[in-house]
Amino acid sequence: MIKKILALAAASLFSVNASAGVIEYHLDGEVNGYMIMDDATRAVLMYALYDHDKSFTMQYTWETDHRSAIISATTSFKGMGPTNLLMTDEWIGADLRLGRLLFSEDDAGVAGTFDYVLDVYHGPARDSDWPAWMTAHSTGYGQATQFAVGKTLADLVDPDPYLVPINKVIPYYDPVNVPEPASLALLAAGALGIAGVRRRKARSAE
Repeated sequence: MIKKILALAAASLFSVNASAGVIEYHLDGEVNGYMIMDDATRAVLMYALYDHDKSFTMQYTWETDHRSAIISATTSFKGMGPTNLLMTDEWIGADLRLGRLLFSEDDAGVAGTFDYVLDVYHGPARDSDWPAWMTAHSTGYGQATQFAVGKTLADLVDPDPYLVPINKVIPYYDPVNVPEPASLALLAAGALGIAGVRRRKARSAE
């Protein structure tokens, strides 16, 4: 009987250690998906956000025309809560999205639950036939809830060979990190402008 108790205790300890230090948040609302974070560094390890022009997804190894990246990361929770992200998601020859995902404490004060806002600037990507002026801005709202790490933990322990590893940016603490649409619009214009310059250079070289 004692051996069985010790065995159960050891198994329980192992299962806790297996997921220790990793946090998963599920996003629900106008944007759905998930993000997985390293609890110690607050770096985002995996993410997938879905909803039309607000989508930001991981890149697969066979996708030569898809590029995704985390540009910067911050946290305004002193180590608690999900990490804020500035991301790009580009389908070369089609469209480019620049998104800023920001979290705030849930108004209802529910533990492990946070409100989010995702600002997205959308325009032509490299080698796109879209006119340079064809850009759009959209905003999505919802909630993020902390969950026990599920099946995606396997991808962290043993990286998925089909996914291109993302740049794990260590966030810095910003206690007053609030959306600044003007700043984000300027950054978006710069990113889209660079894509346009590359496109013109490529055409002139032909």
